[in-house]
Amino acid sequence: MDTFDLKELNAYFKSNEDLRLYLEAQKKIVLPFSQQKGITTDYFLQVAQEKVLTIPEAQYKPFRGVLAKKATKSEIHDQLVLLAQGKSTGFTEGRLPSKQWLLDCLHSLDCKNAIFRRLEEKIPREFPEG
Repeated sequence: MDTFDLKELNAYFKSNEDLRLYLEAQKKIVLPFSQQKGITTDYFLQVAQEKVLTIPEAQYKPFRGVLAKKATKSEIHDQLVLLAQGKSTGFTEGRLPSKQWLLDCLHSLDCKNAIFRRLEEKIPREFPEG
């Protein structure tokens, strides 16, 4: 897909969702749904050319817990940029996908990140005698 332009791409795929499904199957990665903010044909082209950070299916671990402290989409994205090791995430600050998708990506790459520390870690396991 290195040389495809948008006109050629539209001849093969009728929607961005079709393109997403194709890329996921061919590259064995997990991508955000195409209806999310920041998910464009250009983003999928970058995925196809391996210019952006992606999560392999085998490494994907969705986050289903409760955050110990609130984190904004921007803060989560900043953590992903640090983990990308020089690769782009493919998103800009004003065009970030859903917070859940960003959390799932971060959890897949670094499940011990400070954003995921649970509230229970601060509660002592043994109660004082009294």
